Amino acid sequence: MSEGKWTCFNLQQKHGFRLQKLERPLVVRNMNETRNSRENIMHQVEVNIFCKNHVERIRIDVYNLEKREIIIGILWLQVSSPSS
Repeated sequence: MSEGKWTCFNLQQKHGFRLQKLERPLVVRNMNETRNSRENIMHQVEVNIFCKNHVERIRIDVYNLEKREIIIGILWLQVSSPSS
């Protein structure tokens, strides 16, 4: 179950989001808790998320997602409850 929020470099570049370098890289782990063989997360961006009548400014980790532009995890959906 995904708990984080990620976007890819392509989306960051397309919209000109300002990269914010992390003080310490975040290690990426697979579903089975083993370390991912790709790079660590080195940057975040701040974005506004719009979902129905809900708007929220959040920080999203920037990572090579390959097939997706953005992933919003279950934790954000539960906490923010945009369907209400």
